[in-house]
Amino acid sequence: MSRLLIGSRRAALLYGAPAAAAAAPLAAPVSIGTASQNSGVGTTLAKTLTDNVAIGDLVVVFGSSSGSQSISAITDTQGHTYTQATSQSNGASTWRNRIYFTIATAAMTSGVDSVTLTWGSSTGYKQIHIFKASGILGPTASALDKAASATTASGNPTTTTATLAQARCLAMAFTIVITGVGETITDNGSWAALTDGAAGGSALAAIHAAWYETAATTAVTHAPTLSNTARETNTHVAVFKGA
Repeated sequence: MSRLLIGSRRAALLYGAPAAAAAAPLAAPVSIGTASQNSGVGTTLAKTLTDNVAIGDLVVVFGSSSGSQSISAITDTQGHTYTQATSQSNGASTWRNRIYFTIATAAMTSGVDSVTLTWGSSTGYKQIHIFKASGILGPTASALDKAASATTASGNPTTTTATLAQARCLAMAFTIVITGVGETITDNGSWAALTDGAAGGSALAAIHAAWYETAATTAVTHAPTLSNTARETNTHVAVFKGA
Protein backbone atom coordinates (compact mmCIF):
# COMPACT_ATOMS: atom_id res chain seq x y z
CA MET A 1 0.00 0.00 0.00
CA SER A 2 1.45 3.39 -0.97
CA ARG A 3 2.53 5.95 1.64
CA LEU A 4 0.22 8.49 -0.01
CA LEU A 5 -2.85 6.27 0.49
CA ILE A 6 -1.85 5.49 4.09
CA GLY A 7 -1.37 9.19 4.75
CA SER A 8 -4.79 10.01 3.27
CA ARG A 9 -6.47 7.44 5.50
CA ARG A 10 -4.68 8.76 8.59
CA ALA A 11 -5.78 12.31 7.72
CA ALA A 12 -9.40 11.17 7.32
CA LEU A 13 -9.28 9.50 10.73
CA LEU A 14 -7.75 12.55 12.37
CA TYR A 15 -9.76 15.30 10.75
CA GLY A 16 -12.87 13.54 9.47
CA ALA A 17 -14.22 13.29 5.96
CA PRO A 18 -14.93 16.54 4.07
CA ALA A 19 -18.36 17.96 4.88
CA ALA A 20 -21.00 17.42 2.21
CA ALA A 21 -22.02 20.55 0.35
CA ALA A 22 -25.27 22.10 1.58
CA ALA A 23 -28.21 21.71 -0.77
CA ALA A 24 -29.04 24.82 -2.76
CA PRO A 25 -32.23 26.66 -1.72
CA LEU A 26 -35.33 25.61 -3.59
CA ALA A 27 -36.53 28.21 -6.07
CA ALA A 28 -40.05 29.59 -6.18
CA PRO A 29 -42.44 27.68 -8.46
CA VAL A 30 -43.01 29.36 -11.83
CA SER A 31 -46.45 29.85 -13.38
CA ILE A 32 -46.47 28.23 -16.84
CA GLY A 33 -50.13 28.59 -17.76
CA THR A 34 -53.56 29.64 -16.55
CA ALA A 35 -56.90 29.53 -18.34
CA SER A 36 -60.64 29.60 -17.66
CA GLN A 37 -63.90 29.14 -19.50
CA ASN A 38 -67.57 29.88 -18.92
CA SER A 39 -70.24 27.31 -18.12
CA GLY A 40 -71.62 25.38 -21.10
CA VAL A 41 -68.60 25.85 -23.36
CA GLY A 42 -67.31 22.27 -23.17
CA THR A 43 -66.14 19.39 -21.01
CA THR A 44 -62.41 20.03 -21.52
CA LEU A 45 -60.09 22.93 -20.77
CA ALA A 46 -56.60 22.90 -22.33
CA LYS A 47 -53.75 25.32 -21.76
CA THR A 48 -50.61 25.60 -23.89
CA LEU A 49 -47.54 26.05 -21.70
CA THR A 50 -45.92 29.48 -21.50
CA ASP A 51 -42.48 28.18 -20.44
CA ASN A 52 -40.36 25.10 -21.10
CA VAL A 53 -40.40 22.12 -18.72
CA ALA A 54 -37.17 20.13 -18.31
CA ILE A 55 -36.91 16.43 -17.56
CA GLY A 56 -37.02 16.09 -13.77
CA ASP A 57 -39.10 19.22 -13.18
CA LEU A 58 -42.15 19.05 -10.94
CA VAL A 59 -45.37 20.06 -12.71
CA VAL A 60 -48.29 21.06 -10.44
CA VAL A 61 -51.82 21.56 -11.80
CA PHE A 62 -54.68 23.13 -9.84
CA GLY A 63 -58.08 22.58 -11.44
CA SER A 64 -61.52 23.77 -10.36
CA SER A 65 -65.12 23.90 -11.50
CA SER A 66 -68.46 25.11 -10.19
CA GLY A 67 -71.72 23.20 -10.67
CA SER A 68 -70.66 20.16 -8.61
CA GLN A 69 -68.42 18.99 -11.48
CA SER A 70 -65.34 16.93 -10.57
CA ILE A 71 -62.33 16.42 -12.81
CA SER A 72 -62.45 13.04 -14.54
CA ALA A 73 -59.07 13.11 -16.33
CA ILE A 74 -55.83 15.05 -16.71
CA THR A 75 -53.47 14.61 -19.65
CA ASP A 76 -50.65 16.40 -21.43
CA THR A 77 -49.19 16.17 -24.92
CA GLN A 78 -46.10 14.27 -23.69
CA GLY A 79 -48.14 11.48 -22.11
CA HIS A 80 -47.22 12.04 -18.46
CA THR A 81 -49.20 10.31 -15.71
CA TYR A 82 -50.45 12.71 -13.04
CA THR A 83 -51.12 11.89 -9.39
CA GLN A 84 -53.90 13.55 -7.39
CA ALA A 85 -52.57 15.25 -4.24
CA THR A 86 -55.79 16.82 -2.89
CA SER A 87 -59.52 16.95 -3.57
CA GLN A 88 -61.99 19.21 -1.82
CA SER A 89 -65.60 20.26 -2.38
CA ASN A 90 -67.02 23.58 -1.32
CA GLY A 91 -70.35 23.42 0.49
CA ALA A 92 -73.11 25.77 -0.65
CA SER A 93 -71.14 27.01 -3.67
CA THR A 94 -70.77 23.52 -5.31
CA TRP A 95 -67.16 24.18 -6.42
CA ARG A 96 -64.89 21.13 -6.83
CA ASN A 97 -61.10 21.64 -6.64
CA ARG A 98 -58.03 19.39 -6.98
CA ILE A 99 -54.23 19.46 -7.09
CA TYR A 100 -52.45 17.10 -9.48
CA PHE A 101 -48.70 16.69 -10.03
CA THR A 102 -46.06 14.80 -11.99
CA ILE A 103 -42.28 14.67 -12.29
CA ALA A 104 -41.52 15.21 -15.98
CA THR A 105 -39.94 12.26 -17.76
CA ALA A 106 -40.08 14.06 -21.11
CA ALA A 107 -39.30 17.69 -21.83
CA MET A 108 -42.22 19.98 -22.71
CA THR A 109 -41.89 23.00 -24.94
CA SER A 110 -43.39 26.44 -24.44
CA GLY A 111 -46.00 27.28 -27.06
CA VAL A 112 -46.18 23.66 -28.25
CA ASP A 113 -47.11 21.32 -25.42
CA SER A 114 -50.27 21.64 -23.35
CA VAL A 115 -52.12 20.25 -20.32
CA THR A 116 -55.82 19.31 -20.55
CA LEU A 117 -58.40 18.82 -17.80
CA THR A 118 -61.63 16.90 -18.50
CA TRP A 119 -64.94 17.01 -16.63
CA GLY A 120 -68.05 14.86 -16.99
CA SER A 121 -70.25 17.82 -18.00
CA SER A 122 -69.91 21.22 -19.64
CA THR A 123 -71.93 22.70 -16.77
CA GLY A 124 -69.91 24.92 -14.46
CA TYR A 125 -67.22 27.57 -14.75
CA LYS A 126 -63.83 25.88 -15.15
CA GLN A 127 -60.23 26.94 -14.54
CA ILE A 128 -56.68 25.59 -14.61
CA HIS A 129 -53.44 26.88 -13.08
CA ILE A 130 -50.12 25.20 -13.97
CA PHE A 131 -46.77 25.63 -12.20
CA LYS A 132 -43.32 24.08 -12.53
CA ALA A 133 -40.53 23.74 -9.96
CA SER A 134 -37.06 22.19 -9.91
CA GLY A 135 -35.05 20.39 -7.24
CA ILE A 136 -37.82 17.98 -6.23
CA LEU A 137 -37.27 14.30 -5.47
CA GLY A 138 -38.34 11.96 -8.26
CA PRO A 139 -39.93 9.89 -9.61
CA THR A 140 -43.57 10.98 -9.27
CA ALA A 141 -44.36 8.23 -6.74
CA SER A 142 -41.67 9.61 -4.38
CA ALA A 143 -42.29 13.35 -4.76
CA LEU A 144 -45.20 14.06 -2.40
CA ASP A 145 -44.49 14.32 1.32
CA LYS A 146 -47.86 15.43 2.75
CA ALA A 147 -51.07 17.12 1.56
CA ALA A 148 -54.26 18.50 3.11
CA SER A 149 -57.37 20.47 2.14
CA ALA A 150 -60.35 22.06 3.86
CA THR A 151 -63.50 24.15 3.31
CA THR A 152 -64.42 27.18 5.41
CA ALA A 153 -67.96 28.59 5.23
CA SER A 154 -66.81 31.98 6.57
CA GLY A 155 -63.87 33.46 8.41
CA ASN A 156 -60.17 33.04 7.70
CA PRO A 157 -59.30 29.53 6.43
CA THR A 158 -56.71 27.23 8.02
CA THR A 159 -55.29 24.05 6.50
CA THR A 160 -52.66 21.91 8.26
CA THR A 161 -50.83 18.80 7.05
CA ALA A 162 -49.56 15.91 9.14
CA THR A 163 -45.93 15.92 10.31
CA LEU A 164 -43.55 15.82 7.34
CA ALA A 165 -41.32 12.86 6.53
CA GLN A 166 -38.33 15.09 5.74
CA ALA A 167 -37.29 18.63 6.63
CA ARG A 168 -36.37 20.19 3.26
CA CYS A 169 -39.51 20.43 1.16
CA LEU A 170 -41.34 22.74 -1.21
CA ALA A 171 -44.77 23.65 0.17
CA MET A 172 -47.49 24.98 -2.15
CA ALA A 173 -50.92 26.30 -1.18
CA PHE A 174 -53.96 27.19 -3.26
CA THR A 175 -56.90 29.18 -1.88
CA ILE A 176 -60.11 29.66 -3.86
CA VAL A 177 -62.43 32.39 -2.61
CA ILE A 178 -66.00 32.14 -3.88
CA THR A 179 -67.33 35.43 -5.35
CA GLY A 180 -63.99 36.80 -4.24
CA VAL A 181 -62.40 38.49 -7.25
CA GLY A 182 -60.64 41.56 -5.85
CA GLU A 183 -60.26 39.88 -2.46
CA THR A 184 -57.06 40.83 -0.61
CA ILE A 185 -55.36 37.68 0.68
CA THR A 186 -52.43 38.01 3.09
CA ASP A 187 -50.34 34.88 3.66
CA ASN A 188 -49.11 33.84 7.09
CA GLY A 189 -45.58 33.06 8.24
CA SER A 190 -43.00 32.32 5.56
CA TRP A 191 -45.53 31.87 2.76
CA ALA A 192 -44.95 34.06 -0.32
CA ALA A 193 -47.65 34.79 -2.88
CA LEU A 194 -47.28 33.36 -6.38
CA THR A 195 -50.32 34.48 -8.36
CA ASP A 196 -53.99 35.41 -8.23
CA GLY A 197 -56.59 34.91 -10.94
CA ALA A 198 -60.27 34.82 -11.75
CA ALA A 199 -62.06 31.59 -12.57
CA GLY A 200 -64.51 31.26 -15.45
CA GLY A 201 -63.88 34.74 -16.78
CA SER A 202 -66.31 36.10 -14.20
CA ALA A 203 -66.49 37.35 -10.65
CA LEU A 204 -67.36 33.87 -9.37
CA ALA A 205 -64.06 33.04 -7.70
CA ALA A 206 -60.51 34.21 -7.03
CA ILE A 207 -57.53 31.86 -6.95
CA HIS A 208 -54.51 32.61 -4.76
CA ALA A 209 -51.31 30.54 -4.80
CA ALA A 210 -48.39 30.68 -2.35
CA TRP A 211 -45.22 28.76 -1.49
CA TYR A 212 -42.28 28.41 0.89
CA GLU A 213 -39.33 26.08 1.56
CA THR A 214 -39.63 24.12 4.79
CA ALA A 215 -36.65 23.58 7.10
CA ALA A 216 -38.13 21.14 9.64
CA THR A 217 -40.52 18.20 9.74
CA THR A 218 -43.11 20.28 11.60
CA ALA A 219 -46.61 20.10 10.12
CA VAL A 220 -47.25 22.79 7.51
CA THR A 221 -50.08 25.28 8.11
CA HIS A 222 -51.51 27.75 5.61
CA ALA A 223 -53.73 30.29 7.36
CA PRO A 224 -54.18 33.36 5.14
CA THR A 225 -56.10 36.43 6.21
CA LEU A 226 -58.94 37.59 3.93
CA SER A 227 -60.16 41.13 3.48
CA ASN A 228 -63.76 39.82 3.49
CA THR A 229 -64.25 36.91 5.89
CA ALA A 230 -67.92 36.42 4.95
CA ARG A 231 -67.00 34.46 1.82
CA GLU A 232 -66.68 30.72 1.48
CA THR A 233 -63.15 29.43 0.85
CA ASN A 234 -61.49 26.19 -0.19
CA THR A 235 -57.83 25.69 0.68
CA HIS A 236 -55.28 23.11 -0.44
CA VAL A 237 -51.69 22.43 0.69
CA ALA A 238 -49.28 20.04 -1.06
CA VAL A 239 -45.73 19.55 0.23
CA PHE A 240 -43.11 18.07 -2.10
CA LYS A 241 -39.79 16.54 -1.01
CA GLY A 242 -36.60 18.35 -1.94
CA ALA A 243 -34.05 16.16 -3.71
